[in-house]
Amino acid sequence: MNAKRIAVAACVCLSGVAAGSPGDAWLTLDRELESLAAAQNAPAEKKKGLEFTAYLKTNYSSSSDIAVAPSGNDLGGFQVQSLRLNMAGAVGIYQFKASIEGTKNNLPDDVNVKDAFMRVPVSEHLNLQLGNFKSPFLYTGLAADERLVFYERSLLGSLTAGREPGLMVDGKYEQVAWYVAAQNGGDTVGDDLLLIAKVQYAALGDLLGKQEGGFGPDSPTRVTLGAAYLDDGSADDAKAMALEAQAAFQNVWIQAELVDLDEGFSAVTVGNAGKFGPLADGTPFGVAAEYMATPKWGFALRYDDTDNAVDTSILGAGVNYYVDGHLTKWQLNYSTASSDDSAAEVDKLTLGFTIFL
Repeated sequence: MNAKRIAVAACVCLSGVAAGSPGDAWLTLDRELESLAAAQNAPAEKKKGLEFTAYLKTNYSSSSDIAVAPSGNDLGGFQVQSLRLNMAGAVGIYQFKASIEGTKNNLPDDVNVKDAFMRVPVSEHLNLQLGNFKSPFLYTGLAADERLVFYERSLLGSLTAGREPGLMVDGKYEQVAWYVAAQNGGDTVGDDLLLIAKVQYAALGDLLGKQEGGFGPDSPTRVTLGAAYLDDGSADDAKAMALEAQAAFQNVWIQAELVDLDEGFSAVTVGNAGKFGPLADGTPFGVAAEYMATPKWGFALRYDDTDNAVDTSILGAGVNYYVDGHLTKWQLNYSTASSDDSAAEVDKLTLGFTIFL
């Protein structure tokens, strides 16, 4: 269309010159080009409707320390961890997102709902979100499933990646982002809510988003610090404090996280906070890093310490081949657990593939 209008304008100019009035021709050409520029810069009309994305995470896992029911055989088979369909749209300023999952227990199964929320900007620095969404407690829990450095989340990330119905207000001002959320918590739809407050500060560069590593070998320097507070009102002393940090510079990415848990989580059995039960009255922590040797190849290490009664820790190593960044990648992971409880000492090998469309 643009080429056509330019051609028309050029023809008008040439015809004017041929008629012996070059000044009029140039004025006509100016008007045509101004009209063309206005058409190009006009804001796009907002339309109702949905946009769809999807991703698949599938893997082969092997471990002689994990018995598979009902056969009792050692783990050594194929799994489909996630088959996700995401939907997003807007009506005016009101934004909508929903996602549905087609797997259960690492196999294709009945469809279940993940995200289901609306979001609206209240002002330049304030947004409101209402529906079913992730609890904004830890970066490793908020990171997108398809944008992880390891095929599976860190210990603390796996405990905090759940979703619950609730309301959240969040915002960003210059180098600071903040979140305050009230969700259902341990008494489901009872009136004792799960309350979370979180703040992030971009100490250097821009805030790091919902992605772990995979930034490439020429990443600009960015350092993001975070702190969060959680209180599940369904039990006494079910409170937690978290500190976290992330850094990306050139070909290195580093992440660290620590959570201090009160003893009351042992009484919380459902909801997101219910997952903290086995670690109640402890201070679990984790560190992870990735070195990008080339734009395609990344090498990662991770250490998680549960700080539980049997002193369990997990060491992991991984090799990532990024076909197209996090959108399409292969991941080879090995993890080994050390513990005073021999049953918790598990070695596991996983070859995973992720594709996002």
